[in-house]
Amino acid sequence: MPLKPRVGLIMATRDGLAPWKTTTRVLAEAKERNMEVAVAVDHRSTDGTEDAVRPLADHLIDFHNDVPYCEDVLDELTASIRAPWCFLVSDDEWPSPALWKFAADAHRKEALIYRPRMVAVLPDWSGHYRPLMTAQPRVFPRDSIRWPKGGIDILPLRALPERDIAEVLWHFNLWSPRAEREAKVIAHEEAWQKNWDAHPWPAGSRRAYLWEDFPDEIGPLEDLEKYR
Repeated sequence: MPLKPRVGLIMATRDGLAPWKTTTRVLAEAKERNMEVAVAVDHRSTDGTEDAVRPLADHLIDFHNDVPYCEDVLDELTASIRAPWCFLVSDDEWPSPALWKFAADAHRKEALIYRPRMVAVLPDWSGHYRPLMTAQPRVFPRDSIRWPKGGIDILPLRALPERDIAEVLWHFNLWSPRAEREAKVIAHEEAWQKNWDAHPWPAGSRRAYLWEDFPDEIGPLEDLEKYR
């Protein structure tokens, strides 16, 4: 008899079958590691994402979204699972082997909010892009975080201290076509302006996504190679 899941992987996705996305791979790996799986599918998806993720999801949420961010559904995702710990992974990310193991063993760790090392890797693993090497809460007790509604990049409300960890979460949205990233930048900048009170400084979307325009921000993988 399989053990009761102690960790739930949560993900929000839109058009999760795009070539640069890892949606089904992540969900299948989570199931293989005996994680509970909750997925929110943006209703604007047109590539059959819902049908593809249905067999892999314990909980499937139809996300009626009209903005370029998914924070508004994250509370619903965490509430849908029964496992006491959550592992948040986006549909264009892949946890390193060390991070998979860390997340799967989270229920044995101190009750903190853990932030892995975020690394945006360039196409063909030719290097990494510094602006996306940011810390975000990704492994946490289910009831320790709440996301405020109605804003882009608004930090969640936290009930526990946070701890940075060395394990890497690879980010692959830089592998998407330039036109896709340019459209994302425009949408993010518009949403940022609408939520200016939450963060009254210029959006960093162009630096974050248009890596070709900022060659000085690109660094070698070097010591990160071991995390692949």
